[in-house]
Amino acid sequence: MLRRIIALSLLAGAPLPLAAQGNPLEVPAGACTDASPPQGFRASFNSSADNVRVLLCAGVRYLAETNRAGANQRLRLRAVSGGVQAPQVREGMMGPQIDGGKSYIIDVGTTGIFEVQVEGNYGGIPVDLTVTPRIDRSREKAAQDSAKAAERAVRDSAKAADKAAKDAAKAAERAARDSAKAAEKARKEAEKAAKAAGNP
Repeated sequence: MLRRIIALSLLAGAPLPLAAQGNPLEVPAGACTDASPPQGFRASFNSSADNVRVLLCAGVRYLAETNRAGANQRLRLRAVSGGVQAPQVREGMMGPQIDGGKSYIIDVGTTGIFEVQVEGNYGGIPVDLTVTPRIDRSREKAAQDSAKAAERAVRDSAKAADKAAKDAAKAAERAARDSAKAAEKARKEAEKAAKAAGNP
């Protein structure tokens, strides 16, 4: 079976394509982590028989785009190893960057190595497929909200501690004044009592 992979950068400064070489069967150790985040890839297909094997990460939504499309074009993904859930693939909205191509949304439920094929009538002209991970805005917003909540909690805690310190200082001042007043009152009463005792 003919396998052809074009290892090209998607854009200047973009991650290197992840169209895996050597027909891997297993997910590399440490893949799909902060240290090794999801990557995109680009591959070229000359016929429906062509395929590439790629690593896709669980919980990630990928955008797949072809540079040309026929009425019967279909993107097919198959897990290489057993027990791996097949991704959900549905047609997406055609963006302005797609000129006569087709777009697909890929939702991955289980991390794994998947065999990718672009089926359809090629007419002897290769079809290029570009797949990029999409940013999960809901997770990004949740992280930002969490950071803001943490900052707000720190500020509120600092305000509460400052207020408690001021209240404690005021209470101490009030107690000192009350004590001084009580002492002064006791002194005066003692003097009055002494006078009374000395002048029956």
